[in-house]
Amino acid sequence: MSKEFEREKAKISAKQEIAEEERARIIQELEEKNKVQQKEKSDQQKLLKKIENMEDKLLQGTEVMQKAMKQEQKLLKSRADLEMHRRAQLQLE
Repeated sequence: MSKEFEREKAKISAKQEIAEEERARIIQELEEKNKVQQKEKSDQQKLLKKIENMEDKLLQGTEVMQKAMKQEQKLLKSRADLEMHRRAQLQLE
């Protein structure tokens, strides 16, 4: 019976080693998966930051464009007023 016990013990030990190896493999896979997820999250945050920066630049560009359009409208109005004054001046002469 002692030999049989030793054989069974050896089988169980072997199974435990396999289980530990499997456990170690699974843990390593999980760690690798976690690293990949962290990198993806970091990359995603970087992309979101880039998008935010682009949106800010777009808004600033829009504001600059609106300001330029207002200045152009004022300039056109000033030109029209000046032309009107010039014509009035010519009529008086």
